[in-house]
Amino acid sequence: MAYAQVAVNAPGAGRRSYSYSIPDELADRVRAGHGVIVPFGRHTFQGIVLEITDEPGYSRTRPIESLVADDPVIAEPLIGLGEWMATYYHTDLYTAYRPMLPPAFEQRQTIIVRVTESGQDAIENVSPRRAEILDFVLDAGETTTAAIRDEFGARAARDVTALTGRGYLDASEVWEGPRISPRMDIFVEAAIPHDQLSTRAVELRAGGAFRQADALESLASNPGGRLSDLRRVSGASRKSWDALAEADVITLEQRETRRDPLAARAGSPPMPDLQLTPHQKDALNHVTASIDADDSDIYLLHGVTGSGKTEVYLQAFRRVIEKGRRGIMLVPEIALTPQTIGRFWERFPGRVAVLHSGLTLRERYDEWRNIAEGQFDIVIGSRSAALAPMPDVGLIVVDEEQEWTYKQESPTPRYHARDVSIERARREGAVVVLGSATPDVGSMYAALRNEITLLELPGRITAAQDDGGTGWAERPLADVDIVDLRQELMEGNRSIFSRALREVMTDALGRGEQAILFVNRRGAGQAVQCRACGHTMRCRRCTTVMTYHADERIVCHLCGDRRRSPTRCPRCRRNTIRAIGVGTERVAAEAEAAFPGARVIRWDRDAVTEARGHEPILGEFANGRADILVGTQMIAKGLDLPGVTVVGVVNADIGLHAPDFRASERVFQLLCQVAGRAGRGHAPGRVIVQTYEPENQAIQAAAAQDYRQFYLEETQFRRQLRYPPYSRMARLTCARVSRRDAQSAAEQLARALRGEIRARGIMNTRVIGPAPAAWERVRGRYRWQITIVADEPTELLETVALPPGWTVDVDPMSGG
Repeated sequence: MAYAQVAVNAPGAGRRSYSYSIPDELADRVRAGHGVIVPFGRHTFQGIVLEITDEPGYSRTRPIESLVADDPVIAEPLIGLGEWMATYYHTDLYTAYRPMLPPAFEQRQTIIVRVTESGQDAIENVSPRRAEILDFVLDAGETTTAAIRDEFGARAARDVTALTGRGYLDASEVWEGPRISPRMDIFVEAAIPHDQLSTRAVELRAGGAFRQADALESLASNPGGRLSDLRRVSGASRKSWDALAEADVITLEQRETRRDPLAARAGSPPMPDLQLTPHQKDALNHVTASIDADDSDIYLLHGVTGSGKTEVYLQAFRRVIEKGRRGIMLVPEIALTPQTIGRFWERFPGRVAVLHSGLTLRERYDEWRNIAEGQFDIVIGSRSAALAPMPDVGLIVVDEEQEWTYKQESPTPRYHARDVSIERARREGAVVVLGSATPDVGSMYAALRNEITLLELPGRITAAQDDGGTGWAERPLADVDIVDLRQELMEGNRSIFSRALREVMTDALGRGEQAILFVNRRGAGQAVQCRACGHTMRCRRCTTVMTYHADERIVCHLCGDRRRSPTRCPRCRRNTIRAIGVGTERVAAEAEAAFPGARVIRWDRDAVTEARGHEPILGEFANGRADILVGTQMIAKGLDLPGVTVVGVVNADIGLHAPDFRASERVFQLLCQVAGRAGRGHAPGRVIVQTYEPENQAIQAAAAQDYRQFYLEETQFRRQLRYPPYSRMARLTCARVSRRDAQSAAEQLARALRGEIRARGIMNTRVIGPAPAAWERVRGRYRWQITIVADEPTELLETVALPPGWTVDVDPMSGG
């Protein structure tokens, strides 16, 4: 008999697999990667087969009950990666596989109840309420506990438990079917020569079969296709089409159809590669040498904004495809996928897939299956695409590798797509390219220690035509000026636009050029505050300050709570409450007033929801139908907009003093990235950075676009405090309804951790905290945190068990 090691999706299953016997009826079907239903304790759960063995892991095993699907749901190369993720990120084994699973894989259980014979006899001997429940189930024959709850209320759950315990109800668990499955459509084909369809239609019309004639005429005009489409065109009923099939005039065949989110791009011929600069050639030669040797090398491609990194990516993917392998292209924001897809589609039409959370469930399901079947050469997507079921991966590119959005914050597993990509590549013999104009300090640290290979593109370039074809011409980086907002106020300018910014924007717009206004906050204002008593409107369920929006509502961007902004202060009852600060809505409104005639559009998450996607907004601006783009972080990353010559940073100080040791790095990277949007075409660029702290080292380094200066100062600070990259971190968070309970639980665990360090004599390990989280109260629960700083922070957790209600975030990327 064969046995299977299974990761089980059950409470308490932990970071280990369990041994199950494979029954004879499944012996030829169960393989590693299959989804299965298995018993665990008194219930059944879904699981994933990790390995088939000849010997059981235990002396007594229980059998697998059934398969979830006919085909495996985890590709074999990813099975070991999931085990690594569970260990590295200190999460349950099944949870580590969750982001690899096909969309809507996880099914729900339904409990079916029936009245037993003893239950029928007991109806007159139980309470009136329970007698009603027994009568209800008896009338239905069988029903679900959910139906009982809907009929009798939430308290009925205790009654059902009591009746089941006494043997009056028989309860069994039934797995509901999948939420999504392959879509089947009926297709029509002519069974007679196509040139005879019109003649046959005339004959049918002469014989009075008008609808059948209409059907054939529509088929003659639209050869083949879905029956539903042809019925809509012809007006003929299904009965008419069936009659034609019975007469052997047509054939009706059921086939699977899949949604293609890139179908609108079909039909364009491939574009040739561009000529490379010497620096690009050198970088590409390093990467392709590793691809040809099937080495698992890691490269950090450090190039200033506009230095031609994407062209290196494209030609590296061409080489890996020529080798018969495939690749994954990661971008940090869904907003970047339309432009990235456009660039890749030009070179590899019909061979590119897209995978991200912005697709519909059906699109993600179909795209996931197409990728797993090897129908594409390249997958483009955000964080989750790192775990795409792509077979035979030879190259993974992580563009803008410094971005914190590559880290999954919630739910678990809290993985980092960059680090997972590196581990995946190591296991599959693939090359990794990490690209950035402002690399993560940890990545540059690894490169300078020769742990990974540093490749550099030092100059900005733009596409140009010469006798040899399409090549590159060198372009200077945009000029960056810092404006001291304190001085502006002292000189009487209370506008959100400094005089310098207003002047350069007026000149650029007058020349028909475009401008970007960057503000790192959504909404019309930062907060709503009383000018008399200082009261600030905060979320009722969280500790966060609520953001004012132009529809006169205040919104919590943590939990989504929204309500109308008060006209009087709830504390002092005075009519002195106002929106303060600057958000994208207010900047857009003031830009319209300051630059009459300019077409202004907004690009933030709220605007994307209204526009039903990023692509319409990006397309409108890129095609010159708008003059000024106002946006948040998503406009700073990787966009190539040649018409933009001016970028204004409305307030560079936002985020500078966040409770996070990476705050300066984030501001530096963001300012450099947004400055890189200006001057990417043939006209020179200007950037105006407005700040109340012009002397800040991060802002100074960003204005000089001097990564080396920033890196040296930042690493000196981190080395003194032994922060990453000179150590690693794990943050432990507990959430409780009561602040006192959260604090008490955190203090108790911190004492246990420090005691374990002393008892085991662990070196170079310290425990910081406990302390309230940066957002102490979220969705009604108080959160306290402990941070472990060590070379291997999770090692301490192997011997100190975490109580229920704690979460672990290994290598956290935010202040919590």
